[in-house]
Amino acid sequence: MSKVLKDQTRIAAGKIMEFDGFLKLREDTDEDVILPSLKKGSKGSSKQIQAKQNATKPTARYTEATLVKMLENKGIGRPSTYVSTISTIQDRGYVMKDEGKLKPTEIAFGVNDFLEEHFDKLMDYEFTALMEDQLDNIAAGELNRKTMLSDFYLDFEKQIIKAEAWEKIVLTTGKKCPKCAEGELVVKFGKNNSRFLGCTNYPECDFISETEDVANKLDPIKAQFEGQPCPAGGTIVVRMWRFWPFLSSSDYPEVKRIKSPAAYKIELEVGDDKPVCPECASEMVLRRSRRGSFWGCSKYPDCKGIVNIK
Repeated sequence: MSKVLKDQTRIAAGKIMEFDGFLKLREDTDEDVILPSLKKGSKGSSKQIQAKQNATKPTARYTEATLVKMLENKGIGRPSTYVSTISTIQDRGYVMKDEGKLKPTEIAFGVNDFLEEHFDKLMDYEFTALMEDQLDNIAAGELNRKTMLSDFYLDFEKQIIKAEAWEKIVLTTGKKCPKCAEGELVVKFGKNNSRFLGCTNYPECDFISETEDVANKLDPIKAQFEGQPCPAGGTIVVRMWRFWPFLSSSDYPEVKRIKSPAAYKIELEVGDDKPVCPECASEMVLRRSRRGSFWGCSKYPDCKGIVNIK
């Protein structure tokens, strides 16, 4: 049983032995952490004082499992909606997986600030839980749906009118554009929620570049692959699609060859020893699945021959 004894100036942390168990047979028991049996009003004396600094650690980021647990504890959603909720926030680029943790992106912070500024009641944890209960009451015939929607929309309409006058979400970097030296670099969002830096003077200035986090991912891959001859024509260009890099040809869109760095590395290692289809003896092409890369028949789906990569 662990206890902490505290006064205005000192803290003594240790254990009070209530049952020694197997420790009775050990000779290396650290007696310094064993507190004497104390009662209320007992006076202690200090034999040794150690200064120790404790730093507060930030709360750990959610994983998919801990996020579901939080939703359950808050009464938000139902088991049938958890999968679609987690998929949606990833598909829309609000979070990205980083070593199994869900890491929020820049657009997530921008959207969150906007919603908390103008729709604070909707952002309250209690709102979603209350809405779930109201929907259950409507289904049970205990609440009129028109009355419920009317009560909700009276306040919601005022919030919408106020939000419509708000400026578009802009995520600034505080850096000047290196091309025109007048505009400021801001984070912009392209197709498929891809992120890049652009100049506020667009279209007069068309400068674009990767965001810092994307550049950190692309730089080592560029050093390894970019500029090498592309087998389909042109040279290799490293690009970013949403959350992962890929290799393409400098002659795009005429050459639409796309490979992941891992798949291209496998092709280089294999060279001319590419396997042939065990079913129809046709050429094999490198394919990917959730479990990894494999060789698949080029005549798929007519032929479904595969060869696993060792």
